[in-house]
Amino acid sequence: MLSFIRDNVQSVLIRFIVGIVALVMLSFGVSSFQDQGINVIATVDGHDIKLENYRYAFEQEQRRYRERYQDQADEAMKAANVSAQVVQRLINSSLVIQSAKDNGFTVTDAELANEIYANQAFQTDNRFDAEKYSTLLKSNRMDKISYELDLRNSLLSSKYQTFLEAGATISQSWLKKEFDKYQTEMDIRLIEIRPEMFAKDISLTDTQIEEYYGANPNQFKQKEQYRIQYFLLSREDVQGQVKVRDREIEKYYAKNKKKEFTTKEAFKSRHILITTPRDKNAEAMQEAKQMAQAAYEQIKANSSLFAALAKSISNDPGSAVQGGELGWAEKGTFVPEYENAVRGMEKGEIAPPFLSTFGYHIVQLQDTRQAQEQPMESVRSEIIKGITAKKAERRLKNKVNKLLKALETQSLEATAQGVDKEVITTKAFDDGTQLESLGYSYQLYTEMKGKKENDKGNFVVNGDKGTLVYQVSEVIPAKTKAFETIKDEAKAFAEREAMAQKADEKLSEYQAQASSKEAFEQLATTLKITPQDLTFKLTDPQVGSVRDVKRFQTSIYKMKKGETQSFAASGQRFLVYLSKKQISSTKKDEEELQKLKQQLREQKAQVLLNALVQERLKQAEVEYNSSMIQALNINI
Repeated sequence: MLSFIRDNVQSVLIRFIVGIVALVMLSFGVSSFQDQGINVIATVDGHDIKLENYRYAFEQEQRRYRERYQDQADEAMKAANVSAQVVQRLINSSLVIQSAKDNGFTVTDAELANEIYANQAFQTDNRFDAEKYSTLLKSNRMDKISYELDLRNSLLSSKYQTFLEAGATISQSWLKKEFDKYQTEMDIRLIEIRPEMFAKDISLTDTQIEEYYGANPNQFKQKEQYRIQYFLLSREDVQGQVKVRDREIEKYYAKNKKKEFTTKEAFKSRHILITTPRDKNAEAMQEAKQMAQAAYEQIKANSSLFAALAKSISNDPGSAVQGGELGWAEKGTFVPEYENAVRGMEKGEIAPPFLSTFGYHIVQLQDTRQAQEQPMESVRSEIIKGITAKKAERRLKNKVNKLLKALETQSLEATAQGVDKEVITTKAFDDGTQLESLGYSYQLYTEMKGKKENDKGNFVVNGDKGTLVYQVSEVIPAKTKAFETIKDEAKAFAEREAMAQKADEKLSEYQAQASSKEAFEQLATTLKITPQDLTFKLTDPQVGSVRDVKRFQTSIYKMKKGETQSFAASGQRFLVYLSKKQISSTKKDEEELQKLKQQLREQKAQVLLNALVQERLKQAEVEYNSSMIQALNINI
């Protein structure tokens, strides 16, 4: 996370990585794809949630599960019903945006522009490159309107959530109580009850397997597939024909000197932020002011304490860990109160606490930098490169259009020969196929939707690899695979389900048996399982191989020492014996208290946001595209 101020003024909390189709948590708006009816998975109060957005969010979750659970990822995702979770998150994100707008939050054009200009993916030599911006969006099948609308909504969501967080007050008594809770250390003995333990008890008839197949047709569906022939043209194929004249360089420099080749006036500063409550509670406001003043007096007496105090008490999580450092920022970047304070300061000066919409700031101005214009000769090669790329892109587009026109009267092979290219035939692919030289097929598959055999067209490949000129050679309809062809696969699925049911039954039985430590150990011996010894706190990100960590930690925290309890979630089943539960440290370190305070603020804000979403959800009109939901095998 970047600095608290920048999160709210420039909203750079959410960085876009070029190559994505949509956001993970916020994914709705204008689509850059052609068939909007087909691509809509659900509608929330008139706002469309696109198939492309669902796909991207689902793939992110799939990647996360595979990294953590490896060969058990599919089972874990099914148990957690990840597909339905993704749909619900997208619906919630839509409602957050609508709530933010209703409460008067907006994102200005300047904020949107700042975010785009600051994105390094759109920069050349640390400056925004308009040509690169257009090219990268185009190569990722995105148009500017769609991208900027999604970006604006994302910034709006970030601004709204940060506002709620800033208004979350945490009393000292509750903070200390929660500190003790989070410092509680639990020692457990853990037995995992795996479905495979009961494999020998499962024996299914052919009739039972076929019944499973009939009851779960979506598990055995083959999506529609395509096979295409193509040849690839790149910018390099036409770049040698491009010439850049001196007058073009001079004209470009003169036109873009102020925007691209002038370093704006900037300053470098660091700060300590003591946040204030949203409701401006007098007692809390006074407490924040006194805390800021006390810190200022310490720094005034010894400026070398600035970094240490920032790390220990600042509520700006992004800069606190850096000793309050905010780095270089162009004038006009921060809120007016901050800018006004800095404007009248000398280098090295530390300003007394002042109040902004986020709280009390203590600021030190470290350095300043005047606006500076770069001479044309120092950026000449950069300008040539940009003009060359633009001209080459235009030439490539014209060449592709001519080739598509030629394809109306001649074969793909003849057209390819005319430009010394080889025709390549792909294997049959759907949206999850890795294609040689082209990479992941998702966006190409989206391009193919609705195409028929012998249809022709062009497609810009991801990563600016070039443009395909293609012809559809085969369309393979979607179908449910015949039982005879996947009988073994169906048998494996049916057996896995039967073993899981058996494991659930046995877990309840084992909990009743293991009512004491001795009984727990005896059960482990009988099952020939060596219990795991684990020690953890509520703040630990992982507990052994447990998938649903937070629920597991909370469940165990509620237990009493010496108790045995079963726990089942995310496709896992555990029997747990709590052997020890005690506060590991009673010393309340100020730095640790402040870190916990920030975490609790975030949690409290999230609870409030969830409540707002749930309340809005009661009134919202949510329409699902049932055919799409069914085709994707989403269990809403």
